[in-house]
Amino acid sequence: MNSALLAMTFLNPIFSHFPNALVTSVTSVNSVVSAPAVGDSATYTINASGFSGSLVETISAIDTSTGQATVMQTATVQGQSSTDSSQVALNALTTLESSVTYCSVFNQNGQTAKVEEITVPAGTFKVCHLTSTDGEYFLGAVPVLGIVKGITKGSDGTATVMTLTSYIKK
Repeated sequence: MNSALLAMTFLNPIFSHFPNALVTSVTSVNSVVSAPAVGDSATYTINASGFSGSLVETISAIDTSTGQATVMQTATVQGQSSTDSSQVALNALTTLESSVTYCSVFNQNGQTAKVEEITVPAGTFKVCHLTSTDGEYFLGAVPVLGIVKGITKGSDGTATVMTLTSYIKK
């Protein structure tokens, strides 16, 4: 499976739940989390119907003049690795890491959000647990994309689970 496709399976649903007000308010609050840095990374296990693997998300470049970060995604599925990159707005990275602070903003449009604690292989985190029709997302102060755990539901009822196993914050 292409690593960009694997990553976007989780990212598109998460970004679609972000109210514009959240992105706007967090971009003006720099003290909530440390700024994204080159070398920040997060490693996940991926388990889905029919396959399992891993995904590593790493910030490889930051362009402050454009407000963009380059995020490298390396997916390994059944022993085969593939690497892709994508451009992500710096304010989106900050928004995801700041989601616990702004968790109540997600309570709209049929979705619910609450602050809770979750334990995954990378440790125990205070997260914003967002539940929607397409899955559950546990967002916290984790480098790169702020995802501690994600569970997406396919149209056929199958679930794909992405779980944080380790991270590096530079």
